[in-house]
Amino acid sequence: MKTPRFLLLCLAALAAAVLAAPAAQAAKTCYDCHTKEKQLYSSRKTMHQPVREGNCETCHKRHGFAQALILQNTTNDLCYTCHADLKNEFTKAHVHFPVSDGKCWDCHDPHASDKAGLLRAAPEGIDDPNACLMCHKNELQASLDGKVPHKPFTDLNCVACHAPHASENAGLLTAPVDQLCASCHKPNDGKMTKAHADKHIAGLACSDCHSGHSQDTKGLLSENTHEPFASGDCETCHSLPDDQGKVALPEGTTVSGLCTTCHSDIADKTTLAHPHDAVTADNCEDCHQPHSSRFGNLLVSSESEICGQCHSDILTSSGKTPHLPAVLGQCSSCHEVHGSANAKLVAKTDASLCLDCHADFKAKHDSSKTIHVGADDCLTCHAPHEGLHAGILRKNPSELCLDCHAVDTEALSAVTGHQPYLASDCSACHQPHHSDTPHLVRGEGKATCVGCHADIDKRLTMTNPHPAAVDDCSSCHVPHYSENTKHLLSTHEKELCQTCHSYEDLSMTAEFVHTPARMGDCSGCHNPHGAMQANLVTGRMRRVTIQGKVISQLPQLTGISSDLCFTCHEDLATEFRKPGTHQPVMAGECDACHTAHGSSHQGFVKAAAPELCAGCHTIDDALNAKHENYTITGADCLDCHNPHVSDQPKLVRSSLHPPFAEKSCDACHEKGAQGEATVATSMTEMCAGCHESVTEGASLAHQHVPFAAGECTACHGVHAADKAG
Repeated sequence: MKTPRFLLLCLAALAAAVLAAPAAQAAKTCYDCHTKEKQLYSSRKTMHQPVREGNCETCHKRHGFAQALILQNTTNDLCYTCHADLKNEFTKAHVHFPVSDGKCWDCHDPHASDKAGLLRAAPEGIDDPNACLMCHKNELQASLDGKVPHKPFTDLNCVACHAPHASENAGLLTAPVDQLCASCHKPNDGKMTKAHADKHIAGLACSDCHSGHSQDTKGLLSENTHEPFASGDCETCHSLPDDQGKVALPEGTTVSGLCTTCHSDIADKTTLAHPHDAVTADNCEDCHQPHSSRFGNLLVSSESEICGQCHSDILTSSGKTPHLPAVLGQCSSCHEVHGSANAKLVAKTDASLCLDCHADFKAKHDSSKTIHVGADDCLTCHAPHEGLHAGILRKNPSELCLDCHAVDTEALSAVTGHQPYLASDCSACHQPHHSDTPHLVRGEGKATCVGCHADIDKRLTMTNPHPAAVDDCSSCHVPHYSENTKHLLSTHEKELCQTCHSYEDLSMTAEFVHTPARMGDCSGCHNPHGAMQANLVTGRMRRVTIQGKVISQLPQLTGISSDLCFTCHEDLATEFRKPGTHQPVMAGECDACHTAHGSSHQGFVKAAAPELCAGCHTIDDALNAKHENYTITGADCLDCHNPHVSDQPKLVRSSLHPPFAEKSCDACHEKGAQGEATVATSMTEMCAGCHESVTEGASLAHQHVPFAAGECTACHGVHAADKAG
């Protein structure tokens, strides 16, 4: 069977496509994205070999889209994968702390450096070839300022004397101290022999007398030198040298016994109520050098090292907040190291122990008007060495305050509670130590509150701030909780406002009172803190939907009274924009006729008709002529007219009594001598003349009380009404 020709053509095209396809695209390298890093590393003199070769995954795991930089290992075991030969080297007696902590990168840049050995750059402005001052600058600052420096120290050539990683010698010295010094300062040199002539130096190390860094005295002589030794008076402590030039203590004398001949005051401390257990009858040299030391008080090493031999648990390094003297090893700042009359060997038992160092705090403490009772015993709240929280506090601040200041149980069921109080976040409002305000409040007046309530602070800067709020929030609010009122008010709003505002002057004791005023809902119309409108008018907060989200919003006020009124009377906002609306109503001037709070007239209008209407409409013969020449001076305009809106001309109410509609006033009225409208007969008889239902109802056994009394107008309008009937 022959292969169809078109199939052969397809196979040929497929083969050509395969042959023409490009080779598989190579995987992207780290430098394809990290171009800036590549440029930076390449610009430096020394590059780490994996960095130079682009083998980032020697140290890093791929981060992909997680964008997290993850090392293959976070200890120096990562470095030992290449530098295995150094691991045994770092097991010597004395190891540099970055090495022992597994942090090679504290000294070495893992990527690139302008220094040999990938050493990191020195602090800005310092030429530090070995990068030692990155960590040791503070402790060496006094030596850096010394007048007589050691040449290697001047050059910051630390590795001339110290091993950078590990050593069998204390201080990471590259050799025993005398051997190290002799490599430059030959013992038989003329200057050396002359300088030490007539001095008994047998058995002394160079560092017993000299500093390795700098001093203010010639020959780098240590400033921490035992006085007899400094003056060359060796016989004070020692017998004369033997034939070998060696000196010894007088026969039968112990070191400590010798020390107490001069330092009897120290010896007396061991007899106090709390002696230091480590101080015995004959062990002064456990802590002190007899001749000279680079540490104060002739200590054999730093306080932290000496004390740490027994008190290694003082700092746990567990994420707690340490006391600075404990970190710096300044144990004697607080403790009497030989003995004390006080427990824990503390020098003092009152707050002065702390205030001696915290001088700025002491000044404020002594000058403040209100002092926290706990401030006289710092250890009530603070730990002496390390605390669980900032400020070396013993506990979380909220828990700490509860030890003395429990939250009232009533607060948990109160109408409103201040959130910091309920959460025991006392320091949000109170100073923990001292203050110039009562109750240790942080600020005066509003200052404490507006730190959190920034929205209130903004209102206090408006055109019309509430004076009481500007002066002090506590004028109206209680600080912790309110059992019966919202917003932490000290009492109900109606009673609270009355303490400053006379309700009689505001007409709130009148016969007819506006509902919010009657209910004591002053904040329904007025903002208690501040407003742009006069009289603190703002209206009630309401929920509105904007772009599908429900938010609380105050109404937009333009200065016309209806803006405020419509926040409650929303149904009237549309009604009062119809044709036939009374001009003041159309203009939004509700206050043209109504009082804000109360009135002796129904509807809390400013006056009864026609007096109220006469404020705009002059009642004269011209107006009487429009009313069939009846005198309307004593008429009630509202009998015929709607004061707000009507679909009838002249705001006449929509449902008209037929005689009134036909202007047949004489059907019911007679005109008096002065043009006044009078009624010739009783109301019942007059109405019965047209309405048979009145006659029929009068014969029934059970009659509506107003009807029985002949008071038809109690329910019906005699001229016009807004409703039929």
